[in-house]
Amino acid sequence: MTQVRGFTLIEVMVVLVIVAIMAGLVAGNLRPDPGRAVAAEAWRLARLAERLDREANLSGQVLALRWQPDGYRFLKRGDDGVWSDLASDSVYSPRRFDPPMHLTDSGEAVFVPDEEVAPQHWRLIGDGAEVAVQLSALGDAEVSLVGQGAL
Repeated sequence: MTQVRGFTLIEVMVVLVIVAIMAGLVAGNLRPDPGRAVAAEAWRLARLAERLDREANLSGQVLALRWQPDGYRFLKRGDDGVWSDLASDSVYSPRRFDPPMHLTDSGEAVFVPDEEVAPQHWRLIGDGAEVAVQLSALGDAEVSLVGQGAL
């Protein structure tokens, strides 16, 4: 008697179901989360503000973070008291947000060596998400979703 080799219909159907489930999981994760971009930008702003505070203390320079609704930039105060862009380092290059992402207001945080910074509070909004960034007097930043806890 000859033995027939191959797969049964049940085996083929089980494999197809597994492939369909995996494809559904992958496809579900391909859609970008609109709030993720806002949270990532808020994290970036918070870490750069902390870094700017530390750099002011280490370098002895007076540095500043100036923001407006469509972005922010980093400044240094020269010996003549004139502010200029701190864009010599690519980390501190000016940043513009892609619409509809925006900050809720304008302002400036000045980082003076060996002094506390005035506490700041920013709200970054876009794509239905709102993220708050709080900068303490010690130069530490915390990021949280509005209406929820820290990220």
